[in-house]
Amino acid sequence: MPLFRSPRLPEFSTRAQIGLLLGVVVLLFCGSIGLPLIDRDEPRFAEATREMLARHDWIVPTFNGDYRFDKPPLTYWAMALFYKIGGINELTARLHSIVSAAALGFVVWGMGRAWFSAGTGFAASFSLLTSLQILLHGRLSVADMPMVLAVTVAQWALFDLLTDDSHEGEKKRRGRLLTLYLALAAGFLAKGPIALAVPTLTLLLFRFVFWRRQEPWSRLQIVKGLLLVLLLVGLWGIPGLIKTHGLWWRVGMGEHVVARGLEPLNSRSYFAPYYLCTAFLSFFPWMALVGYGVLVLQRHWNRQNAFLFCWLLAPYLIFTGYATQLPHYILPAAPAFFLIIGQAPGLAAPLPRWPRFLAWLICGFYAAIFLFLHFVVLTAPWARPFLPLREALIGLTVVMAGGISLIFLYETDRLRHAAWSVIAIGLGFFLIGVGFRPLLPAMRIAEIAAQIEQGGGKPRLVAQGFAEGSLVFYTGRHWEFVSTPQDLAEAVATADTVHPVVAVTLEREIQIGPALQWFFRRLANREAIPKETLFPSLPLPMGNPLLHEETVVGINFARASWVSLRVISSP
Repeated sequence: MPLFRSPRLPEFSTRAQIGLLLGVVVLLFCGSIGLPLIDRDEPRFAEATREMLARHDWIVPTFNGDYRFDKPPLTYWAMALFYKIGGINELTARLHSIVSAAALGFVVWGMGRAWFSAGTGFAASFSLLTSLQILLHGRLSVADMPMVLAVTVAQWALFDLLTDDSHEGEKKRRGRLLTLYLALAAGFLAKGPIALAVPTLTLLLFRFVFWRRQEPWSRLQIVKGLLLVLLLVGLWGIPGLIKTHGLWWRVGMGEHVVARGLEPLNSRSYFAPYYLCTAFLSFFPWMALVGYGVLVLQRHWNRQNAFLFCWLLAPYLIFTGYATQLPHYILPAAPAFFLIIGQAPGLAAPLPRWPRFLAWLICGFYAAIFLFLHFVVLTAPWARPFLPLREALIGLTVVMAGGISLIFLYETDRLRHAAWSVIAIGLGFFLIGVGFRPLLPAMRIAEIAAQIEQGGGKPRLVAQGFAEGSLVFYTGRHWEFVSTPQDLAEAVATADTVHPVVAVTLEREIQIGPALQWFFRRLANREAIPKETLFPSLPLPMGNPLLHEETVVGINFARASWVSLRVISSP
């Protein structure tokens, strides 16, 4: 294809577009059943919802019997609904995210059609639903996707209220106002202040920086709207504050919002361009089209694109100065990014060469990562217990191959054949789920506890050095998390046939950095044992024939490390 032409999308009818997008939504189910709940947040959300159902308390969630102030309750309510419908399992714990991601895709499709064209709506929705961060968080048992959906709906209503010059009827305008403020309230109840901060900053940037034209702010009825938001949030928040004697505000806002902004979570180091760098993975593979997005903004700087640029910028400005950095924090920017690059197929010729050159350059970066992963799969000394990890890495390479092929098909005007790439991505996620499942230590520990319970006992569950939420969710029981090996030894010493115990202690841990160093040293014929962090050994009570000891190894996903756990149990 000549360099001065722009890529084109195949023509699809509205019915075909809906069918294709529904087919892409199926990707969110691939691997979601087999993939275990990943520490640390997923099992905590899932278990807190189970405890909420058991306690019949819809105001204050708990985890492992203690208050959980991390997030407001909307996500727990949605998960509880799916628990009621399909029972308590991994899929129902994730269905609220899957449904939210699917709804987000169709909201973006509708925005693109309303603001630009049918082709833009389809391109934006398709690329959004096949981007890596949406494929990940669109299947996780966390609060992000409901919040992103709420923010997107609010932004659509906000823009239309500000810019609609058609003198529409009062009834329709009231509907948009209600949509705006209900969405803001839902976003806050899903994940807190970020749902209000993104639209607010978007509005300020749009009015005072990037568009700077007088828009009828009176249409927004801000005072009345915010009073409605406060009322809806207060229906939950005030009882929550009263019930916890103000702890919800001091811990939920003070520690989980303010403190994380001042001090990095888990002592992570701060890196200023973190989100610019991680965008290449979060928006994989479509970040390759960022050059076309720049060209769209240059050639078509109108109210819609000015608003989208402000929307895209808002989460980056909010979180760039935030001490705790995680790639998914900028998820609220994703719809704006994909609505911008979704206009690329409509660019008129001639085009400069640099956007296409940049696309192939970024694809080369992705291909290098793919080749490295493929190289690891082929050359690493795979043996038990690491074989499932190899299967998961194969799945990851298949996902990357499918994503890279989507860009190739886009750049060569063959996107009509994208179904094969989508199938490959789905297969890759299925392999990732199958591979990771046996690598979650909590799965085996839950089996040990279940065997004791089947024998008629109800073991005391104690852990030291490994306090991940998966232990609580998969055993369905509360755990005692003690601080020293001596505390654990005292618990083991009380075990007998009447009072059985399952005790877990962390003995050694290998972080991913030392493991990679070991891998490259091995390739250079410089054999070296990967650096391990060793922990004090648990002193076993002597002369107790009832105790059974087992070593359980696997991945601690919360710390991205390989762990060896010592599990002591008594029948």
